[in-house]
Amino acid sequence: MGFYIYEAEENKAKLIDDNVKLAGYNLIYNILEERRIINAVKGLIGWHISEKDLVNKYAELNRLSQPEKYMLVVDLKPSVEGNISLYKPVMMQLIPVYSDEDATKVNFTKNKFPIPQDLDTRERVHTFLYLKGGTREGNWTWGGGGFVSAALLWPDATLNVRKPNDNC
Repeated sequence: MGFYIYEAEENKAKLIDDNVKLAGYNLIYNILEERRIINAVKGLIGWHISEKDLVNKYAELNRLSQPEKYMLVVDLKPSVEGNISLYKPVMMQLIPVYSDEDATKVNFTKNKFPIPQDLDTRERVHTFLYLKGGTREGNWTWGGGGFVSAALLWPDATLNVRKPNDNC
């Protein structure tokens, strides 16, 4: 699974970094440490980090002005040649930007693509990311090494899932 930063201008997205590090002692860890959410004795305490938080921290660490010009995109199939499967993360949700597009039949690439106008109104897809150790100390990395590490739960699969504000 690849995490990328794109510059978004005039409904076009242009790849600027194809090696964004979320896990380990990188973006997520820096934000959690800054918010004092990491407890040395008990490990992590409940947390939430938005895409905006990640992009702002990325811009700060990379000395980029105007972080609102950038977006974080997840490539679910970075090793599959000729396939474009780009998603925009929203907490533990993904918004499909392009899903299983045949690269030979479209006029764009993963490096530069048009931003769909209806992006914010598209259905959300839920997923779980698995850590390959290091949740309390040591090497904190994603499992799956470049492969999809979790099932994608499309809206129909989550109809009966309890929402965070449900009184159950």
